[in-house]
Amino acid sequence: MHTCVVCQKQFPRPSGLSTHMKTHTGDRPYTCEEPRCYKRFTVLSNMRRHMRVHGYGYERPYPGPSSTAGFEF
Repeated sequence: MHTCVVCQKQFPRPSGLSTHMKTHTGDRPYTCEEPRCYKRFTVLSNMRRHMRVHGYGYERPYPGPSSTAGFEF
């Protein structure tokens, strides 16, 4: 088990502990790329879920360099 040194919460995987530590450090490395939306997230999947409010998802690819990956022009 991997234990948080701040609150003693335990995680079976190091990645879980790493994600959890962001709650103590305030690190929010993922930022919504929509203009004038300044929301930031600790977890990429939370940012992607948020992007749906801007219409991104199945019909509208996510912004960024990988948004055209897999498409032929």
